[in-house]
Amino acid sequence: MNKFKKTLSQLLQSILKNKLLFISLILIQIFFIVIASSSLINYQVKILDDVSKVMDPIQNANYDEKSLSDGGAFLKDFAKLNTGFDSLKTNLYKLALTQVVIFAIFNGLLWSLSFNIFRKEKIKLKNFIMQIFNFSTITVIGVLLFTFISTFTIKTFYWQRIMQGDFSSAADSLFIIFIALYFFMILAYLNINQKTNLKIQLKSFITNLKNYKLATIYSIGLIIIAGLLYLINVFMQTFYTSLFLVFLLLITINLIRLYLIINKSNN
Repeated sequence: MNKFKKTLSQLLQSILKNKLLFISLILIQIFFIVIASSSLINYQVKILDDVSKVMDPIQNANYDEKSLSDGGAFLKDFAKLNTGFDSLKTNLYKLALTQVVIFAIFNGLLWSLSFNIFRKEKIKLKNFIMQIFNFSTITVIGVLLFTFISTFTIKTFYWQRIMQGDFSSAADSLFIIFIALYFFMILAYLNINQKTNLKIQLKSFITNLKNYKLATIYSIGLIIIAGLLYLINVFMQTFYTSLFLVFLLLITINLIRLYLIINKSNN
């Protein structure tokens, strides 16, 4: 408990000494959410239209066994299905790429500036570039891993359900995979202020992995964030209450990141 109080005290003192920097973190977080959400909504409309184009021919397909045995076509409009499927893949790739770029830019800034809250001297441009590079590299590796694992999971366990129009089961599994993988990415993000050296990064990553406190903070942070998101959903119709909860959520996300950084530094 004394260690928790000491860490919390260090965190609050650092924030009070760097008020403008902490406010900048909140503003960057807001810009990130607005831009990422706008991109998501834009592609969501296109993807839903593509899904409709894919599902319509399947739902209106010829399932009559006698007709099929007599040489009847299973699909009446194969061209529409093919066009819709190609467009769906293209828009999914574009959405993924756009979200990754937005995430890498804004969250790279957030993590780099978060480290600098605890610095006594001003950050050098060289170190700032190194942090952004390290963050982007970890993000790309994480995205590739998520893509590989999610593709394997969908093709192995959920493809038949998806073809029948059931996306919920696959979405739940992908969400769990993302939460687990993002924890490992955070363990790596905690080392972005170190030299871009694979041996050093791996050693630091393993050290972070052994630090059970980081997993505890991450888990508690997820519970708090989930609770705030639930409350935002409940009070969605109440403008000022929901606005306050959103602001509280942004502060919480930044405090969790800062607490992870200072906890790692103290171990």
